[in-house]
Amino acid sequence: MIAPENACVRISHVVEVDTTYLDRVLAERKGQPFLTPTDRDQDDAAIAAALAAWLRAHRAGAGAPSESGGIWRRTGRVEGLR
Repeated sequence: MIAPENACVRISHVVEVDTTYLDRVLAERKGQPFLTPTDRDQDDAAIAAALAAWLRAHRAGAGAPSESGGIWRRTGRVEGLR
């Protein structure tokens, strides 16, 4: 079925977008955070940062995997895709 010509109405209008809103909000806050972290939030962040640093250091120190480890991992990944 074909729609009649007047079934669709084209509306053309200009939309203005305020791209400075966030800049104004941040300036009004004068460096104050939106939320104040609790002591537990700060503890959790410190633990997460310590774990990330430890993992990064140990991954870099491990070097390239041995040939047998590389093949084992590659085979596991291929079989996991089936």
